[in-house]
Amino acid sequence: MTLFVLASIPLTEMMKENTKLHGYRTKRNNIVKIQSYPDDNTFLIRQTTEYNEILPTYQKHSIASGAQTNEEKTEILCLREVQSDEINNFKEQIKEKVSITGAVFCTNKGEETKENLAKTLENLERTI
Repeated sequence: MTLFVLASIPLTEMMKENTKLHGYRTKRNNIVKIQSYPDDNTFLIRQTTEYNEILPTYQKHSIASGAQTNEEKTEILCLREVQSDEINNFKEQIKEKVSITGAVFCTNKGEETKENLAKTLENLERTI
């Protein structure tokens, strides 16, 4: 696992420095473009066209590290209205809700908050 983390550092830095990727703005005004986990990378992009920007960089990383993209697990969460060309090009990948290490991200912020608080509230109710 340590080797994977070390091998993913160059990828993470390349994605952070790429000005063509806009990422996801958090409530604390941080911009997140990539999250790396022991066996997974999550790219947070504003437009599906940014996916095409990620691919060449990720392919270079794959050659160097042996990591591969699992197209079946690839999910795209659009935080705006989906365009018709995006529906045609990314139909299978576009989701209204994705889960990243237990945190839920949704197109509907109210649902996102509810989903993320549900487990905490359940645990709290059991404790009381």
